[in-house]
Order: sequence, then structure tokens, then C-alpha cells
Amino acid sequence: MGEVECAKGRVQRSESAERALREAEQSWASSFGAGSRRELGEAFACVLASVPCADFCDAATLAALRRGVEFAHRARYGVSALCRELDDERERDAARSSDRALVAYEQKWTRRLIRLARAHPSRWHVPGLSDEEVRAELTLRLIEALRSPPPTWGFRERAGVEWGQLVLAQQRRSLRRSFRLNVVLLEPPQHLAPAASGEERLIEEQSARAFGLARERAEGALSRSQRRWFAAMRLTANAGGFFDASGRLNLAAVSRQLERNRSSAQRAFGELQAHFKRELRKLDR
Repeated sequence: MGEVECAKGRVQRSESAERALREAEQSWASSFGAGSRRELGEAFACVLASVPCADFCDAATLAALRRGVEFAHRARYGVSALCRELDDERERDAARSSDRALVAYEQKWTRRLIRLARAHPSRWHVPGLSDEEVRAELTLRLIEALRSPPPTWGFRERAGVEWGQLVLAQQRRSLRRSFRLNVVLLEPPQHLAPAASGEERLIEEQSARAFGLARERAEGALSRSQRRWFAAMRLTANAGGFFDASGRLNLAAVSRQLERNRSSAQRAFGELQAHFKRELRKLDR
């Protein structure tokens, strides 16, 4: 026996309603994400509590009531959004135990962040950080939340929204708060460099934009294999293992991410280096 919060207040659930709800939750496990499963459970519990004869309903009637709840849920959020929610949950769960899946998951959300920043530049900008720094920090926090979530996090999934996007939005807000500086100068400093002129600032901004576009073009032109190596290198860098004890690129750590040998990592790094240099040289033409 349990209780459910409905429009008419807290209502006691019967044993048959509890059983019907458990069976429904089992059927939703393979069809809906965690946020949707929780919302469907709450909605179905309310439906069962509002049916006077729920204790005497046969299996077909209970199944019809459940399908009605599922239909309303799909109509509210859309099939595509619900599929993305479930797919992201499966990819996240795989990334928790597989480094290869983790690389793919980080790569997916890096690409998504680039698209989000283009579509909503002000929403995904953090004052004091470049767009690349914001992406690197957010993907690092995403990986940390995936592999070792804080015990007191209290994070809840939402129906129709991918877990990764919820985490990134939450961490973007946290990042903005941590970079919000309130500085009051009581006296003007004695030795300040002269402020850049409007023309100098314009040149700097144009150069930064051109560099960013060159980098994005280079990333967009990578082959599938190169994308995997690039994601593995970024993942290793974000985890603090980009350089070995001698200060050189830690290709051994990179190769372990994809379960390949070090010579393959060395060759991939050379190809990526040449690829990005070609795009940067185009800026001087």
C-alpha cells in the first residue's frame, strides 16, 4: 500500500494498483528515459487512484489505462524528444563502464556545444573565457558528473530532455557564477598599460573570430577515425594526463582510451597536427 499526490490531494493506493504500477514501470524500462519513467509513474498512479473500480479492473482495462497515459505523454513531449532522452541515457550508461563509449559520448556533446554556441551565442558564453575554454570546461564537468557524481548532487532527470544537456546547462550556470567578479577600485592604479584603441580592439576581435572559424573548419573536416583520436586526446587533456612526467605528449594515455598501440597514437597526432596547421595557414592568404 502507498500514497500518491493527485489533484484531489494524497490518495491511498490499493495493492492491485501498486501491482499494476510495478508492471507498468517494468514495461517502461526499455522504452522511456528515467525522467519520463518517473513522470509516467506519477500520472498512471493518479489515474489508478481516480478509478473507483481499479481493484476489480481486468488486465485489458489496466493495459488500456496505461496506454492512455503513454499516449498523452508522447503527445506532450513528442516522440523524437523522448527517443533522444532514452538514447542519451543508454549512451551515458555505456560510457560509465567503457572508455571507448566515454570518448564517443564526449565527442557527441562537444559537437552539440559547438552547434548550441552558434545558435545561442549569448546563452553559452561565459565572460572571461573563450568559447573553446567553455567547451573544454563543460565537457570535463560532464565527464566528472558521469563517472563520479557528487553524493549530495540531488540531480533529477527531466522527461523529453537529454541527461547530457541538463548537466551542461546546470554546469554552465555554475561556471558563470564562479567567473562573476565584483571588483571595486578605490584608487586608480599608478602603472596601467595604455588602453587599446578601437582599431586595435577590432583587429584583435577579427583575428579571434578568424582563428575560431579556422579551428571549427578543421574539426568539421576530420575523418571519423581522426575525430575519435582528437576526442581521446582532448579527454586525456581534460583529465590532467595530457603530458607525461618528461613534459611530452602522453600518447600512451591517449592510446589506452581507444585500446590501440602508441605508434597509432603518434601517427594520428602527426596527422591532426598537419591538418590543423593547414587550416591556420589559410588565414595568412
